[in-house]
Amino acid sequence: MVFHQRFHNLAVVLFVVMATSSGLSSPASGQMVRGLVVELGTERPIQLATVALISETGDTVASVLTDENGFYSVASEDEGTFMLVTRALGYRTKREGPFEMDGGGVRIIRFNLSQSPVNIEGLVVGVDPTEFRLNSNGFYERMENERGYFLTPEDIFNSTAFFTPELFRGGLEGRTYVDPMEVPWNANVRLRNLISGTCSPRVYVDGVSQYLDEHFSLDVAVPMEQIEAVEVYRGPFERPPARYHTTGGCGVILFWTRGGQ
Repeated sequence: MVFHQRFHNLAVVLFVVMATSSGLSSPASGQMVRGLVVELGTERPIQLATVALISETGDTVASVLTDENGFYSVASEDEGTFMLVTRALGYRTKREGPFEMDGGGVRIIRFNLSQSPVNIEGLVVGVDPTEFRLNSNGFYERMENERGYFLTPEDIFNSTAFFTPELFRGGLEGRTYVDPMEVPWNANVRLRNLISGTCSPRVYVDGVSQYLDEHFSLDVAVPMEQIEAVEVYRGPFERPPARYHTTGGCGVILFWTRGGQ
């Protein structure tokens, strides 16, 4: 009887130790996302990649760096809808979601990141044809005319935005408006004008007009990780390229992507 009781106590202790080591005793009650970040094609683990768990309000709930094996683990104390975004120097940003997290669940997500050119003190590691496309489609020439507002590849690279609407939430010197109450990956971007306050601009991605609605948001039409450059024109007075028509004089936003034609 004494032996049986001691064996039972030992089993309880072992269970607690195993639960602790596996993360089951986490204060997040098992609301956790774990996985690996590796290089696409080579399967090489990517160390020191940033993995961030983003809530519907756009807040970063948790952010960690991958270890030497490319492993990460993030958790949320609250249930809800989230997006997971990973970034690493020399690689294209990638994300997963939105997805629901509730009590007792552990989600496994693996990221395969493709390489991306890196600007280092005027030197370019890798060759990106997008730079040539921007030059050939007149992006830099229009930027020199100082009409409209431009986000260059360097601006995009240095941006902390995880989702496309977040590029505009700061106002771009008063040119744009994004409702702070909208979910970041489904938010609408509006242009400010002197007549009606704000209006909905026409959106073009690599020269193709996009029809946006509640089922096809800006972030779906052109994900943040695909954007190479942006042009914003509040109306005809800022003289957008003639081929890009405005709607009711509201203006246009032109997106140029890494894989665009």
